[in-house]
Amino acid sequence: MPRTIRKLPKEWEKYEPIGKVVEGTRLFAFKTPLCHELCCKYRKSKRFTVGDFYRQNLFAGRDVGLVINATNTARYYEGSEVEILGIEYYKLPIHGRSFVESDSVVKSFMRTVDDFLERNKDNSSLIGVHCTDGVNRSGYLICRYLIDRLSLSSHEALNLVETARGYTIERGALIQAAHRADRERRLRKKRPIESDDEDDDRDKRKKKKRQALKENVMDDSTEQIDHDTLQELMQLEQSLNSQAPEPQASGNEFPHQYFEEKNQQRVQSSQYQLHQQYHKFVNDQSEASSPFVEGSPLDEEEFEEEIDVKIDMTKLGKIDMVEMSTAQRRRQRRKKLETKFEKMKRGKFWEINEMQK
Repeated sequence: MPRTIRKLPKEWEKYEPIGKVVEGTRLFAFKTPLCHELCCKYRKSKRFTVGDFYRQNLFAGRDVGLVINATNTARYYEGSEVEILGIEYYKLPIHGRSFVESDSVVKSFMRTVDDFLERNKDNSSLIGVHCTDGVNRSGYLICRYLIDRLSLSSHEALNLVETARGYTIERGALIQAAHRADRERRLRKKRPIESDDEDDDRDKRKKKKRQALKENVMDDSTEQIDHDTLQELMQLEQSLNSQAPEPQASGNEFPHQYFEEKNQQRVQSSQYQLHQQYHKFVNDQSEASSPFVEGSPLDEEEFEEEIDVKIDMTKLGKIDMVEMSTAQRRRQRRKKLETKFEKMKRGKFWEINEMQK
């Protein structure tokens, strides 16, 4: 078999092996243990193996029930070394830089933690999470658990994780991702509560907008109708006040017809008024000159037939005279001009003289 070259993790020896348990959780972060082949390259005080991890937790009184490996390699140690100690092992390979672009890794971490806590409700077994240094990736995963499951703000989660581990998260992309996750969580939390009110407000705004649109349309249509009516009246007035056209022109038939109908109504009204005044006068004269006091209807009718009624037209009162319309005056003037023109065409001087008189 070819010889495998095991590369040492950069600056791994600078970090403390195990952090404290994050307040309010069963989670803690620690740096990756190394196999004996890699640890022998460090001083004895800096070595940290799976056995060291188990002994330090045992001396601290911690019951570790699950180890989550978030490194993206298998060269540091074998997972079977953890399982031999009676500790569950879960490999969650995470690339050091691009994993924040997808939530699939975070969801897998959440499912693993939730499943373990569900199966260990009756004990206080802890969950150890590690990456290479136990600071950035492992710290971010624990922050996401605090934000998504315990509804802590991103600032509170970062503060708790960094205090427990003793180091701050160094990668700005991870800090921004934590703040973004907190913002999305708050939006998801508000949306179901405010959805009904938002729908009601949206419906009210739509109704108001439709009502305002209808009112604007009605106002515009009314203004348009009034404007059109005014235009027609102005055109009619201009046509009536304009000069009379040539004899052969017939462009003003509609105004002539309109005023002829109006004049006919006036004539009928005057005739009706004269008829009413005439009957009233006859009744007054009959009552004043009646020679009988009582009688049968037949005698009264026969007597009325023999009465010679004389009507005094001065007592009928004033009767409204029918004024000649503008169209009638125009036709009368046109007719006079046509008659005068015909006489002048015939060339008969006596007719012309009579006409000039």
